[in-house]
Amino acid sequence: MSKDFKEKTVNLDQKNSKVLNVKDLNSRAKFKNTKKPKNSKELNSNDFNLNAKLKNLQNLKESNDLNLKSKIKNSEKTLAKIKDTKNVSNLKVANAKLKQSDLKKNDTKAFSNLAKTSLQKQNLQEANSQNLNSLNKTALQKQDLKNANSQILNLKNQNSTINFTAISQDTSSQEIISTSKFTANSQNQNLSYTVKALPKIQNLTKNPTRLNLLDFTKEELEEIISPRFRVKQIFEWIYQKYADDFSQMSSLPRQMRENLSEKFHFSPLQCMKFEQSADKSIKYLFRLNDGLLIESVLLPMKPEILDEKGRVLKHTRYTICISSQVGCKSGCAFCLTAKGGFKRNLTAGEIVAQVLWIKKQNKLPYERRVNLVYMGMGEPLDNLKNVAKAVRILSDNSGLAISVKRQTISTSGLARQIKELGELDLGVLLAISLHAVNDKLRSELMPINKAYNIAAIMDAVRNFPINARKRVMFEYLLIDGVNDDLSQARELVRLLNGIKAKVNLILFNPHEKSPYKRPSLEKALSFQDFLSTKGISCTIRQSKGLDISAACGQLKERSINNS
Repeated sequence: MSKDFKEKTVNLDQKNSKVLNVKDLNSRAKFKNTKKPKNSKELNSNDFNLNAKLKNLQNLKESNDLNLKSKIKNSEKTLAKIKDTKNVSNLKVANAKLKQSDLKKNDTKAFSNLAKTSLQKQNLQEANSQNLNSLNKTALQKQDLKNANSQILNLKNQNSTINFTAISQDTSSQEIISTSKFTANSQNQNLSYTVKALPKIQNLTKNPTRLNLLDFTKEELEEIISPRFRVKQIFEWIYQKYADDFSQMSSLPRQMRENLSEKFHFSPLQCMKFEQSADKSIKYLFRLNDGLLIESVLLPMKPEILDEKGRVLKHTRYTICISSQVGCKSGCAFCLTAKGGFKRNLTAGEIVAQVLWIKKQNKLPYERRVNLVYMGMGEPLDNLKNVAKAVRILSDNSGLAISVKRQTISTSGLARQIKELGELDLGVLLAISLHAVNDKLRSELMPINKAYNIAAIMDAVRNFPINARKRVMFEYLLIDGVNDDLSQARELVRLLNGIKAKVNLILFNPHEKSPYKRPSLEKALSFQDFLSTKGISCTIRQSKGLDISAACGQLKERSINNS
């Protein structure tokens, strides 16, 4: 048994012993004042009955002793999770009686005192016996004391009934194992669904009974909602028709829409402010349902092309830069996001919602392809589980259908998570924020290098699965007088030897209180030319949104009133 549980049991034993001693004194006093039985036969009869009751109690204790010992071990973990005060109290009483079985002398004395005919002590025996029988009955029926926290929630509406039974909740494994039955009664529709072992969803809404529908993949919803074809319809309404509410989903039965709206929502964020740059980049400030703020950016990469009659030959090509965390743990010296510290990971639905909201707001049809870069606030691989899930949701053909080949995940170099991402085989593109060619300088600029040095990163990259036609992108931030001379360009060539690499040079984007400066374009061109002559594909990234602090390294959790 756990240490806390043992302490509680011993304290309870001591308390019971004191109560029994006080009661024993009272009982003896009362016994002196009572009339003696008229004859010895009556006395012998009373003694015989009391001895019989004592023997029965002892037999019951011994028969249940082994079973209770094994069950109490299984109940240790469950007891900590049981929130029902009455259930906890009953288990404590039962476990206290079990503990007394190990203390033979105290047990014998307690039962001896109990045999001296006190009505209050008899009631206590009967209550304890009932608790023991109840515990045995529960163990035999469910074979698992984890089911002791079963709850039944009945929510009644005019034409619908929702019954939810929580079988168990394992917070250590971050999973909910539950069964839920949903019945909607209408003239033409009978809908039922069951929830089975779904990943734990972080619910940040004010209404704890409503879950963010954007947190679920289509496959997960198909396990919840029946018939399955309704899930595809729901996906199309949200991701392709840009519905704002369940009431707009006219292809679904009215009663089903009402019941879904009671169980789910799909509005995990709200746009509080946006700014447009001279280059037409747009930065959005989103408030999440728990009040925290994140930023995302819409970047026009190639302009619209029209023919001589004004008809569109090619639409504007966009890239959306999305955040994966509120704040960041990496602490890069040149990045403004790190200055605000780390708050929490975004859920998969909150990542998906950024893309959905921006496409909807800019009236970009779902089939209009965009590129996604996970280069906003946060370290994506530090939130790999939710980022990977967002990739799957965003690439689903029933939804936004953004190909994994158009999604790029950037990392500061978490070598272990790079390996895990490769094992997931999502098919996404990988970008490494390198920014230095030796460990000393990189540790100064990026403290994460102390955990995963350059050699570890390169080893992880060499084993990362990539499409034969694709390359791993290495982002290299040029900082004036720090890492922009040709000797470092020469070392970079050596590091990338044998890797299908593409280098993306980024001129440092100034921000408040930064000690670093932006290098000249001439230095950047010289660095690029050197790499190109050595056979390395190299480009210089155009810093879009620089005038509205939307460029690389300039995003942060800003206040709504401040820029």
